[in-house]
Amino acid sequence: MSDENLNTLLMDKNFIKLTGPPEDWLNFLYTGTWGFRDKPRLKSMYNKIDVNSSVFLLHSMHTEYINMPYKIKTGIIGFGFASGKYILDKSDIIPDYGDNFRPLRLQFSKVYLFGDICEIKINAFEKILSSGINEAGYYIDALLRNSISFNDLKDNMVSIQPQGALQELDKKNNDAILAILSKKSTKLLEFSK
Repeated sequence: MSDENLNTLLMDKNFIKLTGPPEDWLNFLYTGTWGFRDKPRLKSMYNKIDVNSSVFLLHSMHTEYINMPYKIKTGIIGFGFASGKYILDKSDIIPDYGDNFRPLRLQFSKVYLFGDICEIKINAFEKILSSGINEAGYYIDALLRNSISFNDLKDNMVSIQPQGALQELDKKNNDAILAILSKKSTKLLEFSK
C-alpha cells in the first residue's frame, strides 16, 4: 500500500489495540467479527468505540487453547476497520461457551494483514485444529509472519501495553504508528456484510 493511500485511510483516526490469542485471530479471518466478554471495564470501553473514527491494531498474544511444542511469536498482525457494533444474545450461540462467551461484537469490513494469509485456510479454528496441531501451528506461524513486535514499537517511541483485550492508544503515538504501518507490506481481506 502506498504511503499516500495509507495516510489518507488512517488520517485523524483513533488507534485501538485489540488483543487475543492466535486461535481467535484465525476464527476472526473466518467470521470477520471480534468479541469481548461482558465485563464492566470492557463494556464501558466498548460502548465508547466509534467505529467510524477508529482503526484497530490487531495484536496476537500467545496461544490460549492449544499447547504448541514451541514458543509462539507475538505482535501486531495487522490493522482493520469495523463497520458496526452489536451485542450477541447468548441464546444465539450453541454450544454454550461459558466464560469464553463474548457478546460485545465488532463487525469488520476490511483488514490489512502483514502475515502470509495466502497460506491460511480461512476456516473456523475448530476445523483447522481437527487437521492436527502441526497444521494449526503452520497457520498460526503464517498469520504471525512479519508481525510488528512490541520491541519494534518501543524502538519507534510507541508505548502499548501488551495486556488487556482492548486499549485506546494515545493520539500522540499516531505519527509514529503511521510511519511503522507504512513500512509494512499488507494483504487486504474484505468481509461481506
